[in-house]
Amino acid sequence: MSDEAPEAAPAAAANPPASRRSVRAPAPVERLERAVADWISRHIHDSPVSRATEAYNHLLDKLEELKSALAKEL
Repeated sequence: MSDEAPEAAPAAAANPPASRRSVRAPAPVERLERAVADWISRHIHDSPVSRATEAYNHLLDKLEELKSALAKEL
């Protein structure tokens, strides 16, 4: 029997390359928020609604309420 220490595992084994690491899929709530933000960007920004501050703020408030209610269901 030898007094030598066992060889340490190579560092590469402890840190797999990025292509082999697991990537977490976005949660349904994150996907929902991204979809709503994209929709607002495409359909509301630079529209007559966005130029009417009171209506625009009301719409954004109601969209936040809707996202919150849907997130509870997911």
